Amino acid sequence: MARKPEIAEMPTRWLMQELGSAKRHKRVFVFGAFGIVLLAGATYGIIHVADARRTAAREAALGEIQSCLLGADALKEGETPEARVASVKLAVVGLPPEKHGNWPAVCAKSAFALSSVESKSPLGTAAEALGKALETDTNAVQDLGPKVTALWVEAEKAKVKAVAPADATKAPKGATVQLGAEQWAALPKFASGAFRLANLREEPAPGKKLFFIVDEKDSPDGALICSVEASDSGVKCQKIPAAAAAFSPGLRLIGTTEDGARPFYFAGDRGQLGVFPPDAKGTVATTVVFGATSRKDGSFAFLSHPDKSKDLRLTVFPATGAPSEEIVLRGDELDTPTKAGLFEDWFVFRSPAKAGPPAVASQLLARKLEGTSLKEPIVIGDLEPPPAGELDHTLSQLAACKSDDALAVRVRSDKGDQISFFASGRWTAPFTASTQGGTLTCHGLEAFSTVVEHSSETDKDFPTITQAKCNMAGCTTTTVSLRRMLAGAAEIAPLDASNVAAVDDGGKLLVVWNSGMVGGLRMRIAPADQIAEAPDVILANPREMKDGAMNSPVTQLRALSANGFAIVFLNTTGGVRALRVDSNGKVSPLPASL
Repeated sequence: MARKPEIAEMPTRWLMQELGSAKRHKRVFVFGAFGIVLLAGATYGIIHVADARRTAAREAALGEIQSCLLGADALKEGETPEARVASVKLAVVGLPPEKHGNWPAVCAKSAFALSSVESKSPLGTAAEALGKALETDTNAVQDLGPKVTALWVEAEKAKVKAVAPADATKAPKGATVQLGAEQWAALPKFASGAFRLANLREEPAPGKKLFFIVDEKDSPDGALICSVEASDSGVKCQKIPAAAAAFSPGLRLIGTTEDGARPFYFAGDRGQLGVFPPDAKGTVATTVVFGATSRKDGSFAFLSHPDKSKDLRLTVFPATGAPSEEIVLRGDELDTPTKAGLFEDWFVFRSPAKAGPPAVASQLLARKLEGTSLKEPIVIGDLEPPPAGELDHTLSQLAACKSDDALAVRVRSDKGDQISFFASGRWTAPFTASTQGGTLTCHGLEAFSTVVEHSSETDKDFPTITQAKCNMAGCTTTTVSLRRMLAGAAEIAPLDASNVAAVDDGGKLLVVWNSGMVGGLRMRIAPADQIAEAPDVILANPREMKDGAMNSPVTQLRALSANGFAIVFLNTTGGVRALRVDSNGKVSPLPASL
């Protein structure tokens, strides 16, 4: 009887157990659902973190290559990554690796890092291609443009931002180019621009104003006489009168032109076909001329050696009245007419020494021209023998230059040219320079002889430039090897002898050269003894598509030295342009007006 209550309680316990089991299943379901949510959240979080890490890795890898190739500065408006890389290449090409950190080859590892992060994607493929190009570009001479553009195009498609790490390698600064693409395109043609630089004929001893001839009558503008001085912002040109222009090409400017005067034209061999006054209304002579001077009062004088005479004669045309003529060196005194010259109002000549030690082969003498007559000779000083084998040549042994302060006369000699100054009313004894020939220019009480000797090697030119600087105390000479100046960097050497020019520029040496697509149009300007350490100035980096390839439109250079500045003529596929380069290095376009 005692177990009845238990038996009676059994259905109740079973009911309670069933009820408890139902709750437990519900709890299991709830907790299971919650676990699934947690697992899904954890999985999402893991995937999200992975994506974030991958995104960060992509951004950092792109940032590293951007920093390494483009530098820390943001691109300017309108500037492309390709243009920035080209600018940096201009700045570093030709420099030794230690000066630019082996750029751009050093950036190869950054490109490969991006390709590793972006493997098997278009961005990764572009990064790998760029990396392969970079690792072989140890001299910064390859055209990386298409591969750089491809990388940034794919990065934009993939919506990858560049986030450079703080320790990312930074590209060197880009080059400063004097004439950018727009300025280059805006350069005016010099006159018609359709003439050959070989037909520019400058006067040999310019004063404040430089005169030169465009000696090409078949050009669209015909033969021109042009002039420019320091205060001018452009060149003034006018057509050479028809009577003289008929002999073009074949016109020259000989001797000196006094400030305020106009030059005469000499047709044929030093005037053998005619000596024309500025207005070219008839000829004043038809004879070979060995020196001349044009005065601002309208008078004109010249030295000639008529074919049927052995004497050297001086003919003077006064401003008014009949011309006069006198023998200045007799035939027995004259082994060659090239040993004399007429510069300003001075007849200067080499004469056998009449006294002195045997080592004195000859003397330099001068006679002052006053009005139409010459004064008695002045002995300037002793001379070395002339260059062997040159006495019977037609090239003059004498040249001159002038400034506001002095007239300098250079005499060709066997051991080196000799230079004498006329300043403050007296002549100095000749000083010996180490140069022979070349262009002669004057500034103040200094004279500069500049000689360029070309040396072509394969497809490059490495000239040697020698400049003698003389004053009234003596001469010093500096020799500049372009190979040494460029530290042997053939990548930026001149393309050939016609693509390099060197002249005196206000007492400094100006060297301009075209190194083509790799290095652009460059110059250096500094005293000759400092130019090896002077920085390159990049004048322009023009490009044009020709025959399916990118080329430089510059084909030839020519430089003329004026009073305190120089003119650089550029023959391009679009015609002749001109730049003015001041002695302080300022560069500006130089237009010509008719």
